[in-house]
Amino acid sequence: MTPSLLARTACVAAGALITLSCSPPATPEAADGNPAPAPTAQSAAEAIKAAVPEITQIIPLTEDTDDNNLLGRPNGYTAAVVLVDPRSTGLCNLARPGADCGATIEQFPDQQAAQRRADYLQQVYTSMPALGTEWNIVKDNLLLRVTGTLTPSIEKTYEAAFSG
Repeated sequence: MTPSLLARTACVAAGALITLSCSPPATPEAADGNPAPAPTAQSAAEAIKAAVPEITQIIPLTEDTDDNNLLGRPNGYTAAVVLVDPRSTGLCNLARPGADCGATIEQFPDQQAAQRRADYLQQVYTSMPALGTEWNIVKDNLLLRVTGTLTPSIEKTYEAAFSG
């Protein structure tokens, strides 16, 4: 092999390696070979409700019922649903429901945004214990928020159904 051919071969190999190492991670594929769609707050809520029969309602939030005022706004979530669990001892207002009704699932554009929200919430609850507690579980682009007024064993059933 001539030095010039060897140099070109090395450059091509290095370029291929750089391209591969800089490529985004592969996305899960559906059975038809297309990328699997990101999970939705609604589909996750339905899966949890199937596993937790005590849940009495799934309530999709709208911009009028979202007490956080984050639905559809910059740096906010794109959808959210509330799971009403009567075992929660929180102050559940069905006209403007939230995690205090049992649990909320917030849907974000991507996993990083969901994780940022979870980190923020934990920072708030850690710095202001008077606000109470809640569990925050991130899966893909979704954040499950389970009120701390439910017992840890109940939260584990939510988490198992969500993570399943």
